[in-house]
Amino acid sequence: MANLPESIWGDSLSVAGASTSTAVDAEKLASLEQWIKALQSHETRERALIVLSKMRENREHLAPLFGFIWYNCSAVTGRVATFIVHKILSNDEGLRYCCTFAERFFAVAHSLREMVEKVAEEPSQRLLKLIISCFFRLSENPRACDGLRCCLPRSLKDNTYFGLLQMRENRGHLAPLLWDSFGTIALLLQEIISVYVLLSSSALTERTSSRASHALALFQCVASHPDTRKKFLNAQVPLYLYPFLNNRNKEKSHEYLRLASLGVIGALVKSNDPEAINFLLETRIFPCCLVCMEVGTELSKTVATFIVHKILSNDEGLRYCCTFAERFFAVAHLLREMVEKVAEEPSQRLLKLIISCFFRLSENPRACDGLRCCLPRSLKDNTFFGLLQVCSLITFLLPVSYFEIS
Repeated sequence: MANLPESIWGDSLSVAGASTSTAVDAEKLASLEQWIKALQSHETRERALIVLSKMRENREHLAPLFGFIWYNCSAVTGRVATFIVHKILSNDEGLRYCCTFAERFFAVAHSLREMVEKVAEEPSQRLLKLIISCFFRLSENPRACDGLRCCLPRSLKDNTYFGLLQMRENRGHLAPLLWDSFGTIALLLQEIISVYVLLSSSALTERTSSRASHALALFQCVASHPDTRKKFLNAQVPLYLYPFLNNRNKEKSHEYLRLASLGVIGALVKSNDPEAINFLLETRIFPCCLVCMEVGTELSKTVATFIVHKILSNDEGLRYCCTFAERFFAVAHLLREMVEKVAEEPSQRLLKLIISCFFRLSENPRACDGLRCCLPRSLKDNTFFGLLQVCSLITFLLPVSYFEIS
């Protein structure tokens, strides 16, 4: 951020002011010049930062002063200085100004890179968010996106997904931003595809798995947003998750990927969108969920069973499961085995979902006949008396299910 050549930013401040035709614009620009020059003084710096950060209506005048701001903010609080730069980049003219010449762009990109290294030494969540926002904004320019490939710090890639992950609940527009920003989805896909080769070996570390899981969590954000869900399905992005769902390795690093992938599919079915259900049926999600229900941890089993229940709640999903005897008995026998395991390791949430699946299957006449031979006896005796006492829904569904079957 130090000693950037003034020539790459264009004319001096006085020339920028002289280029304004009207007296009003000249007065505004003169005021901006005054406050920006005040950044150089320790006594007036704080006040200048406050005033400049509120001058949103004058962002078009800030663009020619871009380099001057960046040059003189080296000694200023990094977060506020980066906020000002981000506000300039948020303006189309400011982004165009920065990316017109390679020298300008790389001066900004390398300065941001240096700031990332400082954040690694002195962590600041707010500053990291601003730096990420600047990189996101730069990535919206095709020329700048090519340049970012060679100057984006590796440490930022590791921390970006986690940083964005923290912003999911607080920023409703994050999903559209992820989808519409140039090259972002391709970068996330690259992160998860790079793990494929490690699935069949013991070389998958928890750190690598955690990083890919953060990328998958951002896909969950995109899958749950109504404005990006259809685009997400049309691009067939969920297909890239199936290798993680079909993986039978029970190690912790593999479980991270399994659970994160289930979270994406769960976000799709949670919306009760028939288009999402049909997509999952056409791409054979059922076998993947059955694998997760068989080999996953309690949490993975719970999420996978939730997905199966959501699919069964759809008429097309119930018909799909009950059309062929092989499909039905694969589901029914696995649910029976899960009931036996729940008897050993009680889980109210999982038991509730299993019984709800049995209840939904009993609504199909052909499936009802099949359930007579594979419904576990432990659901009828006092094995789960303690759990049944707590959950009124299970208490209601269980006798109804037996009534339907008998």
